[in-house]
Amino acid sequence: MDSEVKNNAEVSPRKTPLGSSYEALVTNATVDKNGTLSVLVVNRSPDEDVKSRVDLGGFRHAGTVDVSVVAGRSYDDFNNAEHPDAVTIKKSHATAEDDSLNWTFPAHSVTLLRFPPQGK
Repeated sequence: MDSEVKNNAEVSPRKTPLGSSYEALVTNATVDKNGTLSVLVVNRSPDEDVKSRVDLGGFRHAGTVDVSVVAGRSYDDFNNAEHPDAVTIKKSHATAEDDSLNWTFPAHSVTLLRFPPQGK
């Protein structure tokens, strides 16, 4: 399944191997054998949340969305023996209207949105 970000926010922190700026959001989407649409969104901005609309392109979903977000308080957080929960997975649910979902992707995060098919 194709995925894209239109009018993507641009990050310009400093000179990086990617250049002097890069797009904040990177996406991928797939549908599993049960018909569930999974949309993975990486917000590469180190300090800016990005509000975006996820356009489902006519995918007929059940209306509920399972949300899993992996993030720490800072982009350079990591888990170790002293701080085993510096980076955690937060799970929640949301409601998608019609063909889209408006969502705020936290800075330096990975978000998985799972849309069960209609009738499941």
